[in-house]
Amino acid sequence: QRLGVGGHEPGVPANIILLLVSVLITTYLVTRFTPYISLMLMAVLYGVFLYAAVFVFQSGRIAVSIINPLWVGLFTYTGNIIYRAVTEGKDKKKYKNIFQRYVSKQVVEEILRDPEKVGLGGKRANVTVFFSDIRNFTTLSEKLAPEEVVVILNEYFTAMTSVAFKYGGTVDKFIGDAIMILFGAPFSFGNDAERAVRTAIEMQNTLVDLRERWKVEGKNQLEIGIGINSGDVIVGNIGSAQQMQYTVIGDNVNTASRLE
Repeated sequence: QRLGVGGHEPGVPANIILLLVSVLITTYLVTRFTPYISLMLMAVLYGVFLYAAVFVFQSGRIAVSIINPLWVGLFTYTGNIIYRAVTEGKDKKKYKNIFQRYVSKQVVEEILRDPEKVGLGGKRANVTVFFSDIRNFTTLSEKLAPEEVVVILNEYFTAMTSVAFKYGGTVDKFIGDAIMILFGAPFSFGNDAERAVRTAIEMQNTLVDLRERWKVEGKNQLEIGIGINSGDVIVGNIGSAQQMQYTVIGDNVNTASRLE
């Protein structure tokens, strides 16, 4: 009777349910779709709700509030967007800090742009596997102090890793004085073998520069061997429940190691 047109409003429980539905639908849309698409879907749904409210009032003289659900929906949307932006920003920064230890910045950006490309589950893929190690390093390391061994290895690995990253390689692991690098995992650029060979050539050239500096500094000279092989391998997270590693296994991996 307060409406002055012989109609009435729904009770408090009905209004609460309507607001809860607005919150749930908005939250679902924001978490399921991009901000732009979710906002468009919300506008469409609110238009449907507005039409339904007019229809209910005309047919049953029930005046459903159309303002409160709108404000609740907008507040929920804004809150979810802010929360999503903050948490995703932290996650991207965390993953970027982790991934950039293994792959180039270009690969990191590609992974963050389309995480589905990474394919962390086990799969079979054509990958170019790259092995490199220092010749006779065990004999050499026995003549040096542990501190000197670490300094030489760190300087060598830093230079070689920079070259690998330059050509989009993924540093799979360091095995003593050896480096295992993947081209084509977590995803392929289409010219994996070529990039691996270019990496090998530049690594050898970089080592020439290192040897010249080490000679002036009175340090021991290093020689390296490199083996490259392309073929189908199993790619995925392999390990135990306590520790996993993203790597490749298969005969073609062993072939690359033997070639090296």
